Amino acid sequence: MVRQDYRSHVGVILTILEVIDDYQGAGVTEITRDANLPYSRAKTYLQRMEEEGYLDRHTQGRKKPYELTKKGKEFLKTLKRAEPFFESLGFPL
Repeated sequence: MVRQDYRSHVGVILTILEVIDDYQGAGVTEITRDANLPYSRAKTYLQRMEEEGYLDRHTQGRKKPYELTKKGKEFLKTLKRAEPFFESLGFPL
């Protein structure tokens, strides 16, 4: 049987923020593909992160990509700085 690693909620959030940052704005398709998330789960996280002010959406033609807000960029930096500490304790994000 293949062992499956599960990500924590924080790990999923970190991955989503990284994908959006890498693309400098990403749609749901890019996020679900690159973060390896089902559409419904991705939408749940994205809606919550948008409500909390970490993400924003801007219309670009027919597309409405998610972009990091200033608050989202700061949160991403904080998570990246904290990641090695969690890993050293045996809790990879």
